[in-house]
Amino acid sequence: MIATHHKEVEVSTTSQDAIVIKHLITPAEIAAVLQDAGFRADVIDEDGKPRVRSAVQGLAFSICFVSPPEGEQQYSDFSFHCPLRIKGSLPDGIVNRWNRNKRFARLVRNEHFLYVTMDVMLSGGVTSEHLRAQCELWDRLIRELFMHLQQPVNEAPAFAPTAVA
Repeated sequence: MIATHHKEVEVSTTSQDAIVIKHLITPAEIAAVLQDAGFRADVIDEDGKPRVRSAVQGLAFSICFVSPPEGEQQYSDFSFHCPLRIKGSLPDGIVNRWNRNKRFARLVRNEHFLYVTMDVMLSGGVTSEHLRAQCELWDRLIRELFMHLQQPVNEAPAFAPTAVA
């Protein structure tokens, strides 16, 4: 079967195994992926835009659908977003060090808040297992963020980049 970016494509290796490749996802489908991974998840409407609300490591987060929908609330990408309130001061080095050393999630500072975000694209098609792995990656990155925020700014990073000869 030939894949188009507007449809689910089922690939079968045997009569018993079928892998579903998704090019688009609805808020309800991503909520179901989260629930299958052990998270609570609710689809909400916020100012006419769908969001999925959940929590990880005791922190509330939302999944936002940024690109315009293709069809009935079907999206080709989404973003995990978690706002953290800053109490006291937060050295710039903490944000810079995270963004320099972490590949998949980024921190953005905005006055009294620190936002951690992670984008997920379905371009080219992804499986349900891939979507679940993205949820698990988000969980792991939030745990790593807790440890990162507790490190002193002047502490040496876990690895030191070296020049390529």
